[in-house]
Amino acid sequence: LQAEKGRLSLNTTGSGRVLIFRDGQVVEGTWKKQTIWRRTSFVDADGQPIALNRGITWVEVVPGQRSVTY
Repeated sequence: LQAEKGRLSLNTTGSGRVLIFRDGQVVEGTWKKQTIWRRTSFVDADGQPIALNRGITWVEVVPGQRSVTY
């Protein structure tokens, strides 16, 4: 935590749990990003890519110690 600036310090490479909200449904899976120069990928429980709708996509990063209620 970078309290002096009111910011959180987050690692955006590696992998972790992801919730994809799309068309009124939620898909649970995993995000993966090997290096800072690679794109983030989102896969479902079977390891298949999660399709995102065309257009603008919003990504919200939530620290691991916090929860998401929906």
